[in-house]
Amino acid sequence: MFVFKYLIVLCTVFFIRKSSSVVILNKCDIADSSCKIYVYRGLIQSVARGEPEKKIPAIDPLSLKNITISLPKNLQFTLVDVIGKGLKDCSFDDLKTDIDHRYTILNITCNIDFDGQFKFFVPNEVISELGGSGDGDEFSGKGKLKIEKMHFNFDFPFAVVKKNGEIYLQVRYHDGLGVWSRVNGTTQFSSDDLDLGDNFLNNKLIALLNEYSKEIEDSVVSMINLRMNEFYHAFCDWFFDSVPANNFITRDLTPYVN
Repeated sequence: MFVFKYLIVLCTVFFIRKSSSVVILNKCDIADSSCKIYVYRGLIQSVARGEPEKKIPAIDPLSLKNITISLPKNLQFTLVDVIGKGLKDCSFDDLKTDIDHRYTILNITCNIDFDGQFKFFVPNEVISELGGSGDGDEFSGKGKLKIEKMHFNFDFPFAVVKKNGEIYLQVRYHDGLGVWSRVNGTTQFSSDDLDLGDNFLNNKLIALLNEYSKEIEDSVVSMINLRMNEFYHAFCDWFFDSVPANNFITRDLTPYVN
């Protein structure tokens, strides 16, 4: 059964992306969360790399550049040029639609790995505290930042509208398309490429940075939220404004037209 449904999702994505006039979707009842999760997960995966012609920005891979985070002890941690992966492979935990109140809630959980170039400013007193010698300085190198179990909650108020003889679901941004998130797992930085003079000092600095993982997490998560918000706005603009509801919803929505 799982394989059968997965193949349907692949067919769903193929026909939407390859044809501007023919839309074939696996249809679900609007209250069938399990069925809708299969469909929407496949759609999200199909456009996660970005679709410029549809004005959908990329979320996987997700590029972040020149983001500097101020930490205690006058440390500075900068994501110079990093690429994040994992947002297209999130677990869809729940997808509920209340048709009477015109409201959908989507919950997903993601593991995100950022890989690339990082930079640090380490002041004199921190170098001494770590057991090193010499002046504080700026250091750079390749590293990885891993965020585990980042949970997103999306709220989608919508209207059921009729245009050109077809019924559409129209997301109502002014009623608050909300994106909330929290990290239920850990955030950790690692690197084998820092150049602080010796491996002992490198390891001590990495351990110190991970003591401030919450501060790093808060700043990076705020950027991820911004990008996810942009992505889901664009996705809704493309999909729900261009695909009539009867292509993916089995129930007759005529009684719900606003």
